[in-house]
Amino acid sequence: MGAEAHDQQQRFAGAAALVLEGDPVHVDRWHGPSVAGPSPLSRIGWLVLRSTCATERWKEHAVPAHVTPIPVDADAATAFLRSGRLAVIGASDARDSFGRSIYEALRAQGVEVVAVHPRGGTVAGDVCHPSLLDVPGQLDGAIVMVSAPASVDVVRQVAARGIPRIWLFKGVGGPGAASPEAIAVAEELGLEVVPGACPLMFLEPVGLVHRFHRLVRRTRGHVASSSG
Repeated sequence: MGAEAHDQQQRFAGAAALVLEGDPVHVDRWHGPSVAGPSPLSRIGWLVLRSTCATERWKEHAVPAHVTPIPVDADAATAFLRSGRLAVIGASDARDSFGRSIYEALRAQGVEVVAVHPRGGTVAGDVCHPSLLDVPGQLDGAIVMVSAPASVDVVRQVAARGIPRIWLFKGVGGPGAASPEAIAVAEELGLEVVPGACPLMFLEPVGLVHRFHRLVRRTRGHVASSSG
């Protein structure tokens, strides 16, 4: 197996781990990815992934040994996405940027979004602002898609900008922006926090892969509803 094919399998397994949280995903250099968990949902999910994820943009995701989900309140997540004008921090114009995917999906569903990235430029044809301070007008929420080392500083910037709520996106194989430190600082600063989950699980209409992802999380108790 060539290096390029092996790299593609690693990216595919990273996508699998995002959907099949809690079940280890392994890549054998000669036989490809496989799911180690015994869950029937995992087996079904693997079939779903094999048929639907071939063209998804997961290049930046490594293969994790395991994923530890963070419980998410579905009502809070839905309310966040309906709260008004949202900043997507960390989105770039790269075709394989998951931040761009989130940005485009929200925009397509009528959510008013603005992109923020230190490099500026554009994202999906829209102006990308170098910092939150460069964004004119009110912001009602911020979706943070940065690495763990940068997340605490971004949380402080969100609070300083007067944004009342924050969504800390969890990466595959690591905490991403949803590091314990970032969550703790956000709560200390009085922000409403949605930690961990992918916004596309709660953006209607939910696509096939994210619908299954949400089902897996609910079955395992990782998605709850505060309204019962």
